[in-house]
Amino acid sequence: MVWITDVCPPRRQKRATGVGHPKLGSGAERAAQPLLLPFVTLRNLTIGQPELGCRMASLPGGLRVKMKRLFAVIRTRGGAWDVSQPLESQAEWLSHATFMNSLQEEGFVVFGGPLEGTSDVLLVVRAETPDEIMQRLSADPWTGMDLLRVSRVAPWTLRLGSLP
Repeated sequence: MVWITDVCPPRRQKRATGVGHPKLGSGAERAAQPLLLPFVTLRNLTIGQPELGCRMASLPGGLRVKMKRLFAVIRTRGGAWDVSQPLESQAEWLSHATFMNSLQEEGFVVFGGPLEGTSDVLLVVRAETPDEIMQRLSADPWTGMDLLRVSRVAPWTLRLGSLP
């Protein structure tokens, strides 16, 4: 399943004169119509204008799809972390777990978990920008309590295997 947040017309095909394709027109009339994809299920994609660094895919009918990028996010323990307690015994554990589960259920967090032997957590997320990641994670109860801080966000390219 893919989430679509915006729809734009397909790229115009140009003739030698530079005029839009006569059958496709400017595409403005198609942009206002709902997107119907009877045989395609989309997940975590947005259809819209390409932006620097975004990956694009083509769909039948010439529609261009902007896919959310993958990012590796490292969160590290903050000053309020009680080193004498395990993860599940930290303050507001249930609120944090519920929040993170909701991010995973909506497809924002793909994978996540603590890195053994460190004070870090690795998340693989789908987002359009690092700012989106910071904004989304700021709503985590553990962020406000300084139990976890974002220490690094980096675009990530999957080279081996596949994601759900």
